Amino acid sequence: MNWIEGITLFGVLITLCVAVGNWITTNRNLKTSKYIDTITSERIKWLSTVRNEVAELITNVEFALRKMQWNIAGKDPDYLQWEIDRLDSIDRQIEEMQSADIQVGVDMNIKKWSEIDYITRLRLLQLRFNPNEDRKIIQSIEFFIDFFSHTEIHQNSLETARKHVNIIIDETQTMLKSEWEKVKKESLGKRNK
Repeated sequence: MNWIEGITLFGVLITLCVAVGNWITTNRNLKTSKYIDTITSERIKWLSTVRNEVAELITNVEFALRKMQWNIAGKDPDYLQWEIDRLDSIDRQIEEMQSADIQVGVDMNIKKWSEIDYITRLRLLQLRFNPNEDRKIIQSIEFFIDFFSHTEIHQNSLETARKHVNIIIDETQTMLKSEWEKVKKESLGKRNK
């Protein structure tokens, strides 16, 4: 073998080593990228689920608080009749819209929640939060679990409940924003690699 064949063989070996090295690096980066994609997509799903569950829960809690307030305050029957008539009017409008094949963002099959429904949904939502980072939200959820476990409600507990509704809303908004920033950083980090 002459020196030209030796240099050629050396060049081929170097090229082979570089190709194997590139293959290993590419494979490792691909696994990391898939991992980041999975984490990011699951975080986005989780954010959407939490946002929807909190919105549904808070809406139902606020309606329950309003009804409890009426029961405690012994609202004027005329006012209650006016409220019932107003709600019946809204129901008729929704039915008319649906009969006209217009999409409405209201589920006509909605059933009223029982105390067990509230407690079950509160517990499920509680499990979605981080006990270290989301302590205020969890404390407010625990308040409502206790609140819906009692049969007798007083004016003071309604006022406290309204404060906890605001805590859940404010803290959830902060948490969702923070988590969304993490999603953006994960996506940005993936593009820079």
